[in-house]
Amino acid sequence: MHASQSYPAHAEHPLHADLIALSSSDGAQISVSLHGGHICSWRTADGIERLFLSPLTKWDAPSAIRGGIPVVFPQFAGRGPLPKHGFARTSQWTLIASELRANGEGFVHMTMSDTAETRSQFPFAFKLDLQANFAGASLSTALLVTNTGEQSFDFTCALHTYLAAEVPAAGTPVAGSPAAGSPAAVPSQPAILGLSTCRYENSIPADPLNFDGNGTLHITSEVDSIFFQAPATVELATSNMVMQIQQGGFEDIVVWNPWVAGTEKIGDLMPDAYQHFVCVEAATIEHPVTLAPGVQWRGHQEFLVKPIAHVD
Repeated sequence: MHASQSYPAHAEHPLHADLIALSSSDGAQISVSLHGGHICSWRTADGIERLFLSPLTKWDAPSAIRGGIPVVFPQFAGRGPLPKHGFARTSQWTLIASELRANGEGFVHMTMSDTAETRSQFPFAFKLDLQANFAGASLSTALLVTNTGEQSFDFTCALHTYLAAEVPAAGTPVAGSPAAGSPAAVPSQPAILGLSTCRYENSIPADPLNFDGNGTLHITSEVDSIFFQAPATVELATSNMVMQIQQGGFEDIVVWNPWVAGTEKIGDLMPDAYQHFVCVEAATIEHPVTLAPGVQWRGHQEFLVKPIAHVD
């Protein structure tokens, strides 16, 4: 069962029939677009939107949707000869399933395969599948890559997740760090726990990462960093919740917030957009996947929201 649904940011979408909304039995909701195989919205059962979607998103087919969960394949960023982040996020996908399962979870499955256009850039046969299960305060996403051809190929990929988070404006005094061993004592700015022991690549050398003495990364300036061989579980802490983020298959994590100067360079973001999201991306970047004919690779990213009052 599925139906079209228009949120305010979708008002200019020319393909409303391709916007698919689904609810779980307890009232959690997601909205997806077949343009890019893109999860545009995720509302937990309490009605709170957990993804950021820019109101300036360009919904026309040549452009990627700004926000939600873009699928990055077969190249991350400009790290190769293809267009930035590859072509999956701007391709047309097909709906395989959109249903309420017997256990009360909502489930969506979208797919895309190689075309003459993709083969002109990436001369291989493949199939991508994006699956999402959701209910209550959780969302589980999985990206599957299958080599349907006769030649091996290499790829990098990511789920470029824009998580809704209120970030104090540049120059705003912020609260101190949480006390050691006390994840519930969150600061007023978003913070990410679990990355302090990772080797990382910082694309903004003028802005060193703001790790505190407890190993917590605070979002207090522009961040564009790849954390290699990342742990399976990290947490995003904000002033009103802790989100547990788990991943498997993906080896790396990317954290991105463009801050003031970066936002000004992005035409489909409002000037204050950096105050409303932090990207925590499940990714495989440093070591490209080599996929033999007939073989399938799977990566997943899962989210569980824990209100501050219920944090252990």
